Amino acid sequence: IYHYTTTAIAIEKILYYNELRFSALYNTNDPLEFRDLAITLNSDPSMPIEGKEESIDKIIELNSLRKNLKLCCFSHDYLIESNANYPEIYNKGFCRSRMWSQYGDSYKGIWLVFQKEILLRILKEKYKDLVFSSSVRYTNDLFDLYNSTTLEHSNIQNLEVNEIFTHNITDYIFTKLEDY
Repeated sequence: IYHYTTTAIAIEKILYYNELRFSALYNTNDPLEFRDLAITLNSDPSMPIEGKEESIDKIIELNSLRKNLKLCCFSHDYLIESNANYPEIYNKGFCRSRMWSQYGDSYKGIWLVFQKEILLRILKEKYKDLVFSSSVRYTNDLFDLYNSTTLEHSNIQNLEVNEIFTHNITDYIFTKLEDY
């Protein structure tokens, strides 16, 4: 996997200290990432508000959990068949023009290469069950996100916030709009 960065950050921070910096989710530029999720709670209308308070608290905590997330982003090789109109080199994770432009100091930076399995093992040894990894799904169809943010009181009342989050993590963390 490949991590794009500026030359100065790579040399003075990452390589010098042998550390990757994880950024807050809310510092990203994709509105799906930096904004609170608009979560809807469906429940029996005849149920008094006192019975719903715990579920409402869980919804507030879900957004708080997202706000405190830290992430580090990488690109990877596309595993697709070569297209005669699209040179195979552009399927490589180190050859992404948008990444060079946005994260690689306008094409003057560098990319660092990591073995994904080793990096994940090191992170999981240090942070246990708090490490999540997945490819990002780019889409403009937000139906799944809508479904994951429409929570039924009866379905979540016996779940912990981390269980709700983990169940919906693909939509909450690993889904981005195609433009981003």
